[in-house]
Amino acid sequence: MLKKIKNKIIKEIILTLLKVRIFKNKFFNKIFTQLLNFSGENMYYLKQKDKEMILNRIRDIKNANNNISFNLDDDLIKISREIKETGICSDLSVNVNEDDVKEVIDYFEKKHFYDSHTPHKENKKNFGDKPSGAYISYDNNTQLNCTPLLKLCLNDQIIKIAYSYLGCMPRLFSVNTFKTFPNQKAFTHGFHRDLDDFLWLTVFVYWTDTFENDGAFEQIKYTHCENKELQRIRNQKFNGINYDKFYNDTMGYTDKSYDEFTRLFGKKNILRVYGKRGKVVAADTAGLHRGTSVKNNRLVTWIRYGVTGSRQKNYSYEKKVDLNSRNKIIFNQSKFKNVLEDIL
Repeated sequence: MLKKIKNKIIKEIILTLLKVRIFKNKFFNKIFTQLLNFSGENMYYLKQKDKEMILNRIRDIKNANNNISFNLDDDLIKISREIKETGICSDLSVNVNEDDVKEVIDYFEKKHFYDSHTPHKENKKNFGDKPSGAYISYDNNTQLNCTPLLKLCLNDQIIKIAYSYLGCMPRLFSVNTFKTFPNQKAFTHGFHRDLDDFLWLTVFVYWTDTFENDGAFEQIKYTHCENKELQRIRNQKFNGINYDKFYNDTMGYTDKSYDEFTRLFGKKNILRVYGKRGKVVAADTAGLHRGTSVKNNRLVTWIRYGVTGSRQKNYSYEKKVDLNSRNKIIFNQSKFKNVLEDIL
């Protein structure tokens, strides 16, 4: 109860200060940043206009302190624009070669894991143990000592796309490699939104083949933010409710059928993505999305880039990652190593 009251007070202070134009100096920026760090996740439930106001200030602060210049070619600009317009780009021009795919698959086959969709301390299992549910996952130390995965987190093209989409230098928000098993009830098979930051971009890397009816990813286009197409859908199918109410009403995992979502949003707007292993997809997962059921084991990694610090640093069991010597060299040679500074 006290925590909720504290967070509400901090929220009101932040919004009030942002509306006072005089507070636009380094001292205020420092106070603003500290308040955000203590504000809690309820800040993500603000009205869209308030989140935009906070996001714009975050961008101002980050861009003023950014010493890295970004040269975006036409292809990267096109990808970023597609995500901004529809919420997803189903095929990033990022090369993941077959040797890297094999290395990743072999690497995770020999590691301890967590018997859950994301790693939780109480679910840790040893290599060779039998999973009990629909998923297994891996901790940060295991994941970022996988060389091809670390390279992807620092990939020049991916970070440039994230920068273009977010409007400032990205921070690695979350990385999660997980395996999904067939014949198991998986909660992520229902359409849902993620709620992770004021704005973020999720990059999915598929380490196993996926097919239309086996492990495909679906996202409902235009549901990630306010836009003309979503306004049209709300007017026709949701009694003209405003964006904030629509966003909150469609939060959480749903048991509505695919047919019901087709009726509401139109089949053409439900994009189903699948392909050969090594495929890379980028989406704003504030949009309604889901993973579909699998007939074979599916190994996938999500890499999330946001505008604020990583939530994973708050997991008490997740210590700073201790890179092996090979990966330390890769990390230290990257001009984007500050993107991972919360975890490494």
